[in-house]
Amino acid sequence: MRGMMWIRSAVVCLVLSGCAGTKPPLPETAAELLGQDGAGLFNIGDFDGALRCYRRAFGEAQRIDNPALQARYRFNTGRIFYECALYDSALNCFGESAGLFTIAGRSEEAAVAGIFEVLVLAFFISADSAALLLPSRSADAGPDNDGIAATVQTIVSMLQGDLPAARRYSDRAMASARQQRDPFAIGGMFYYQAMIAFAQHSSAAVRTMLDSSLLYYSRSPVRYRNWKSLLGRSIVDYCDGDTVSGERFYLRAKKAAPNMVAFPGRDLVRNCPEAW
Repeated sequence: MRGMMWIRSAVVCLVLSGCAGTKPPLPETAAELLGQDGAGLFNIGDFDGALRCYRRAFGEAQRIDNPALQARYRFNTGRIFYECALYDSALNCFGESAGLFTIAGRSEEAAVAGIFEVLVLAFFISADSAALLLPSRSADAGPDNDGIAATVQTIVSMLQGDLPAARRYSDRAMASARQQRDPFAIGGMFYYQAMIAFAQHSSAAVRTMLDSSLLYYSRSPVRYRNWKSLLGRSIVDYCDGDTVSGERFYLRAKKAAPNMVAFPGRDLVRNCPEAW
């Protein structure tokens, strides 16, 4: 089946001696500042730099014995590994994150980590097994995270080859993204809907959806994901025989791709792969 490959300030306080009324920083401050730096690097696609920050933040959270912060940075580390298709490492991070969130009494966040664990299982082990696990893992996620659950169900359904179900879940996820006015999430759902259209051999619809994806990504401060939409444009143009446009989008995607990502070779893209 076609359409499966498409499937990322430092704050310094100078306390002068003799200043009255100053308070020592909270013990969480060091971990949180490192986490903020990591998030900024992740959003622009510097995954290597983000990974270093998240590991240091996790170490600080361990030092002060804060399970909630430990869970957050294990989850963020898992996101990097997932985006880089390092599924074994991602699975370990999300599983550990879910356990730590549970210890911290954060049931909704634990459920979200569990949803991502299921997503990795779909790629790494079996989409059918992931589909069976997803309802129980998402049960406590809460209405605010319905879009995340629907997005993962979209991907799982595509991996199962159930395109009608994938379309239904993608519409639900898109409605949630629009309700939350989240341009990054909207861009992501246009991308997944483009994958569905490609599997249905509708090139014009693929281009329209990918262009919409790129438009919404451009309105988001999160910059790392647009490379996949650019690569999708390259693939569909090559598939339709437009080698000039295919090459142009390929080079744009390669330039935009985060470090640590295994970017596909030109020959694979040029030959119109059946499985993306």
